[in-house]
Amino acid sequence: MSNFQRSVVFAVCMAVTRDAFAQDTTCQRPAESVTEMGLQFEPGLVLNRLALRRTLTPPFDSDQARYYMLQIAYDGPPQNGWQLHIRDARSRLLKVIEPADLADAPVSGRWTERIVASQLQFELHLDDQASHVKLRIVDSIIMKSSTPNPRYSRMGNVATYRPLHGELENFEGTTEDTARVRRLGDRIGMVVGRGLGPGGKATNWCCSGVLLTGDLFLTNWHCGAPHGAPDQAFWHEDHRRGSLVDMSWDGDAVSRDLTFGTREAFDRDLDYTVLRLQGTLGGRIFANSGRRLEIASTAASPGTGQIRIIHHAECRPKMISYNCRVTNAERRNWKNSDSAGQSDFTHDCDTEGGSSGAPVFDSRGALIGLHHLGFEAIAQGQCDRQNKAVHIHRIFEHIKSQNPTLHNEIRAGTSTAPAQ
Repeated sequence: MSNFQRSVVFAVCMAVTRDAFAQDTTCQRPAESVTEMGLQFEPGLVLNRLALRRTLTPPFDSDQARYYMLQIAYDGPPQNGWQLHIRDARSRLLKVIEPADLADAPVSGRWTERIVASQLQFELHLDDQASHVKLRIVDSIIMKSSTPNPRYSRMGNVATYRPLHGELENFEGTTEDTARVRRLGDRIGMVVGRGLGPGGKATNWCCSGVLLTGDLFLTNWHCGAPHGAPDQAFWHEDHRRGSLVDMSWDGDAVSRDLTFGTREAFDRDLDYTVLRLQGTLGGRIFANSGRRLEIASTAASPGTGQIRIIHHAECRPKMISYNCRVTNAERRNWKNSDSAGQSDFTHDCDTEGGSSGAPVFDSRGALIGLHHLGFEAIAQGQCDRQNKAVHIHRIFEHIKSQNPTLHNEIRAGTSTAPAQ
C-alpha cells in the first residue's frame, strides 16, 4: 500500500454534507459537517485448512449491526476446489464465494455486496486437492442501525421526507404517479466512502447519487474525500478503488453494490463528478430496464411545479422529499467562482446528512438539479434556511465542453426536455 493510499484509506457512512440543524446556532458549525453512521473494522481473519471456521463479531454490541460489507482476498497461488460459505448467527446461509469470484483480483481482494446480519460466520470447504488455499477477510464495513449526530436542513421541526417504498401520504398524484416516482428510485444509490480525517482519524461517510445510464453515475465532487482533504484527493484512484455504491438500499435484504471505476468528468466549482461503475464480488452492473432518464435542457425556475428529491438522508434506506418547490432560480455557486457563476438554485425540500449528491426531479420526473448544500450561516447565530442544488443543464454544458465523447454517450442513453 502506498503512502497516499494510507493517507486516504476510507470506511463507511458518515454523511459528507453541508446540511445542518434547522436551529440557528448550528449554522456556526463547520460548513461541511459529517454524520457518523458506520464503522470500518479490519477483522484480520484467515481461513485455511487449519482454520476452516471463523466468526466475525463487531467491536460493539452486535445487536446494533445492521449489515456488513466485506473485502475478501486470496492469499497465495490461485487454486480451485474450494467454497467459502458465509452464514448468520443462526447458521443461515447468506452467501457462497468460489474461486471464479476472486480470479481477477486475488491479492488485493474484492468487496462483497451488502450482507444483512448482526454477526457473521465463515466456513471454508476444501477438496482434497485444495491443500494450500488461504483466504483473508481483509476489511469490513459495518453499518449501525442509528445515526448518533444528525444535522438537519429542514423547514419545520419534523422532517417531511418519507421512505420511498412506504406510505406516501399527501403525495400529489395518482397511484400510477407514485409507481413512476418509485421506479425513479431504481437509479438512486448510496455512496459509501471511507478515509482519514483531521489528525489521521478514520472517518466514514455516505452521500447520494443517480445512475444516468447503465454504468455512469453522477454525484457531488465533495463526496469524494473527507472534509479538509486537499483538492487532488477527491475521487483519486485510491479513493475510487475502495469506495462502494449501494443501488438497492431501500430497507430490504437485497443488495446491489457496485464499485467505482474511472472518473469520467468532474468540476469542483459545479460540485459534480461522473464515474463509471463496476461490479463487486458476486455483483453486476444493473442496466435500468425502464424508460430512459429524462434530463432537463433548461433551468428550473420558481414557477417549476412540485419537485422531488430521492436521497439517503442519515444514510438510511431511500427517502423521498416531495410537496416542495424551487424558491430561487439564480444563486451563485458554492465556491463563488466567476467561471461557474449563477449555477445554483434554492429549494425548500427537507434534506439531511447523506442527501448530498441526490437528484432533484420535476413533477414529470425529469432531472433538473443535483442537491449539494443545506443551511449556511449568513450572520452570527443566523441561518439562511435554504437548501441548494446545481442546475443540471449547467453540469451538462460543462461536460460537453470538457468531454464531448462522454456528453454524446450520456445523451445517447437519455432524453431531454425543458424543465417544467
